[in-house]
Parts: sequence; C-alpha cells; structure tokens
Amino acid sequence: MKHFVKFVGNWGKIDTTTINNTKNTNIMIPRTITAQTIASRESWSSIMEAIKKYWDEGYYITDFDYGGGYYRVVMSKGTGWNGQAIRFGETFPKEKIQELWDKGYYITNAMHDGKDWIVVMSGVEDCRSQSWFTRTNWNDFKDTIKEYWDKDMVVTKLACKTSGGTTVYCGIVSKMTYSQEQKMKYYSGTPTPDIIDLCEPNTVLTDFYDVDGGVFAVTASKTGWEDQTLGVKSSWDSALEFIKKYWDKDYSLTTLSYYNGIWLVAMSK
Repeated sequence: MKHFVKFVGNWGKIDTTTINNTKNTNIMIPRTITAQTIASRESWSSIMEAIKKYWDEGYYITDFDYGGGYYRVVMSKGTGWNGQAIRFGETFPKEKIQELWDKGYYITNAMHDGKDWIVVMSGVEDCRSQSWFTRTNWNDFKDTIKEYWDKDMVVTKLACKTSGGTTVYCGIVSKMTYSQEQKMKYYSGTPTPDIIDLCEPNTVLTDFYDVDGGVFAVTASKTGWEDQTLGVKSSWDSALEFIKKYWDKDYSLTTLSYYNGIWLVAMSK
C-alpha cells in the first residue's frame, strides 16, 4: 500500500479506424490540478477508507481503475468541483445515479471491478446535462456514440464488463458549457509508447478503453494542457516510478488505465 502526495502547478500499430466529432464537444476532466495523491488498496473497504481520508483533506477522485487485484485511485485538488459521491451495484446503478443527478451531481468516472459497476459522481458546474447507455455489440456502441454527438453531447467516460463470454460496453455522455474537439481512434495490438502518436497537433489523450485485442483511445483539443507524455508499464511499481518522475517535472496525472497486465499512464501539463 503506497501513498504519495505531490503539489504541482496548473496543469504499436495505429489502425486507420477513427471516429470524429467536430461539433460542440467537451471532455469532463479537470483543466486545473494543484495537488495530487494516489491510493492503492486490495479490498473495497480499505480503498473506501483511503478515499474518505482524502475527501476530508479536500481531494476529489479524478481517475479510478482496477487491475492486478488492486484498486488504484487518483485524487486531486484544485479541480473546481463541489462535492463527490460513489455509487455501485452488480447492475448499473441507474436509480442511484438519477438521485444524484437531481442533486446536481454528474458522473465523472465509471468502471467495473469484476463484481460491481462503480460510479463516481461530482458537483460539476460546467455540466448542463448527462446520459448513459450500454450495448453488447461494439459496432452498435460506436453508432450510439455518433448519435449522441449529433445531439451535441460528448463521451466523457468509457467502461466495460466482461462475463460469461459477453462484454457490456458502457458510455457516459454529457453536454458541457465549453467547447472542444474530440476524436476516438483504435490502436491495434498490445500498447507501446507510440500510442501517443494517435494525438494530432495540439491534442492530448484523455481516456483509454480496451476492446477487441487493442485500445480505443479518446483524444481532445483545447484542454488547457500544452504537453503530454505517456507511460506504458508492465508493473504498478514501474508505473508509480514514472508518475513520480513526472510529478517532479510539474506534470499532473490525467489518465490511468489498466489493460491486460499493462498500466497506461498519461501525464499532462
């Protein structure tokens, strides 16, 4: 179990498959981060204890993933968010989500830990409305993303659950008060550091999603981040070493994702 706190400033093979959204699109990730910490725990009860401790110190969950038998939670200060809550269930907790939507909270993270869907909801003033959807067919999932783009909404988080040979894909879509351009591209095969080449000039990686033996990556422009570096690490210890190295260079950890034994770490500033 490791904890690190760092105060910071403001903050393979590439397939031709690309989904573009050039309308009024947005990514709901904090544009500013002033301090960060990471909690790593094996059990749900112990990771919740760590989260509550950091909530009391003014941190908010900005990324949350599960891999290699551990929960890894990135918590940050300076996000501009107001309040945060976690809801979970063996089925997607739609009633609990609706209750928090009614209180002005919106989904900022979602994942499946092999047993439950886990949803993080935060008080985000820039969010106007939000929806979620699930599909069991990947092509249907992509088509649904396009339908929401046509409604001027954007995917803010992707998650999936695989059980009994069936994969359930989940998308969270939001309408925000500010604009960005978002694209999604497929990187085939085992990730390597050149996945960063998916980014076009003036764009950064904002989410990773494993599907069909590769990685579906979300990129965005006008994020407020001027530089980004990506770590592809085969162990948590090496991932943590990479994070600490770039914390010392005033980067913030903006995306952390576990993929088939590999940690994908995006550090931005």
